[in-house]
This record gives sequence, structure tokens and C-alpha cells, in this order.
Amino acid sequence: MDDDDSRISELLGGRVIKTRKRPAIAYLNDDEERVARCVFVKLLLGDEPLSREIRNLLAALFEPDPQRSWVERQLVFRLRSRRKREFHRDLIINLLMNMLVGAGIAVTTASDTVARTFEMTSDAVRKVWEHQRIE
Repeated sequence: MDDDDSRISELLGGRVIKTRKRPAIAYLNDDEERVARCVFVKLLLGDEPLSREIRNLLAALFEPDPQRSWVERQLVFRLRSRRKREFHRDLIINLLMNMLVGAGIAVTTASDTVARTFEMTSDAVRKVWEHQRIE
């Protein structure tokens, strides 16, 4: 196993360390984890196949039944941040509003159309658009 595979393996499953009483699992510190994540992303985006060990670790992390998984941790998907999601929504609202209004559609009609798309009120759409609009 090369250094990159070792880093990724420790990122996903930790490493066994000796303690006075019994072996324990230790996980990477923040700096080590960041490096290992970068190495993992590089591997995933590259053309090289994943090693059997990394595939087994990923399968164990994705296993929904904790009784069948041999790793302590699990993968949990969550949004990175609510603000980022709102930023993307607002950006799309602005693009749609600018496109519709630029095509000669009345602001009220455009905002009604965009509001239905995002399940918002027409007033909320206009507020987002007017707040972000650059003259």
C-alpha cells in the first residue's frame, strides 16, 4: 500500500494505536484530515482504480445497518450551509428575472412565473431581485 492509500485508509477508517489496556482506533487531526481529503479527491478524479481496501472501507461507511459494518463511523450527507443554498437560489432567481424582463415581459408577470417555480410569493421574488439587481 502506498502513502496515498494509507492516508485515505486512515481518513476513512482510522488507525489502530496501542494503549496501556488495549488497542484503540485513532483518527486524523484536522490538518492530517485536510491533506488526506485532498489526496482522496485527487484519486477519485483520476483514472486510477480504487484499491480493494479503500472500496471495502467505503462500503463499510455506506452500510446502513450498524450491526453489519466493521467501522465505527458512518457517512452522513448534509448541506454545507443554508446560506450557500440561498445564494444559489437567489442567483437563479436573478438570472430568470433578468432574462424574462429583458425579453419584454412585465415585472409582475415575470415575478409571478418565477415565484411558482420556487414556491415563493411574487413579492419575495421581487424583493430578492431588487436587492441583487445592478443598474
